[in-house]
Amino acid sequence: MDFFNNVGLKIGVPYFEMYIGIAVLCIFFALCLNVRSFSLRNVNRSSLILIVIVFSYSLLQFMNGLFHAVDYKASVVVFLSLIFVLILLVILVPKDITELRFYLQGVFYLALLFYPLVDVLSYLVTGKSQHVLMANIMPVLAIQCIILYMTSSLRSERSLLITCFGLYIVWGVVSVLYLTSDQRFQAKAYFFLISIVIFYFFALLLNKLSFVRALVKNKIFVSSLCMFFVASGLVAIKFFYVSVADSSILDRANSYYIRSAVNELVISDWMSSGWFNVFFGNGLGSSFREYYINYDGRELNLKSHSGLVSLLYEYGLFLSVIFMISVFFWFGFMLIKKSNCGNYIRNERLSYFITLTIFLFIVFLVFYNSVYIFAIPTPNYGEQTQIVACILLVVYCRSLMDIREGVVLK
Repeated sequence: MDFFNNVGLKIGVPYFEMYIGIAVLCIFFALCLNVRSFSLRNVNRSSLILIVIVFSYSLLQFMNGLFHAVDYKASVVVFLSLIFVLILLVILVPKDITELRFYLQGVFYLALLFYPLVDVLSYLVTGKSQHVLMANIMPVLAIQCIILYMTSSLRSERSLLITCFGLYIVWGVVSVLYLTSDQRFQAKAYFFLISIVIFYFFALLLNKLSFVRALVKNKIFVSSLCMFFVASGLVAIKFFYVSVADSSILDRANSYYIRSAVNELVISDWMSSGWFNVFFGNGLGSSFREYYINYDGRELNLKSHSGLVSLLYEYGLFLSVIFMISVFFWFGFMLIKKSNCGNYIRNERLSYFITLTIFLFIVFLVFYNSVYIFAIPTPNYGEQTQIVACILLVVYCRSLMDIREGVVLK
């Protein structure tokens, strides 16, 4: 959806109408292509109850959003996105690991192809590149690339993965330097990209120590470590912008102060909306409203620029607290499923690697959504970037915890 919405924006196609058309088509084709396997008999009772609860809650929040949102279109967009995510989960979770890998590869290579195409189209039509869009998805593409690389048994495939992703990074740098006057690197994207490479290097190095492997098996320890890194990252953001980003090289302090001002207004608006809305939120699409700020002599009307703030505003404390607890304390139980097949074997090194990958992915997702809207259902059409890839990544890693014989971590 994100690819075609960006293309539509460049050629002047009505944004909302195009999104609705593409969303409905995606849902339709997802159901049609999986009509044989899409059966309630394939879903266990507890999962079915969870689906019904989530759908019912989404429907109630959709109605709540229609009442509080500035524009009904925002509520429709988020509701369709949630339905699409729910359908994807129901379809993908029972899939065989080979199919999941095929889908993950397809989404990975399509992203490497389509985002540069959108970039070129934007430059030809508007004279300005989309380097920001390209850079912001680099970290999640890096995680996908490493997962596919580590679980590949073909040297040619591993070479292709590294080459294609390397060319994508090179094009992103060329785009920001030569295809736009806005020569501003997305510091957070490149920072996380470098951090991911360093993380995996030391993770594989420390895997040789038995006590480290034992610690990684402890879900409470990994979850607590995850919270520590997220909290440290949020503190580091403020330090980075106040001390480093104010320099002439990066010149990002203005961006930080503007976003902080907008987010403070969103949170203040949410807290003054009444106890019911503070607890349950203002509904789907309600955070897609503009706030007036006067900064450095400039009058700006801006929307929320934080996924976490938008979630808090739309879903309230109730769901936000449940979401954070689920992410940090119970993700291990969602990822590790017991084997019911004798042909499966447990690969301890792969289990270690996948656990750390999910840990890194969660830290990345929370960190990113503190300063940006990324891969979550929001009314900001273009910021639902890579939501399908993120779902595929998690489901694929979940399946890898029960690993078929022949798939070996390299």
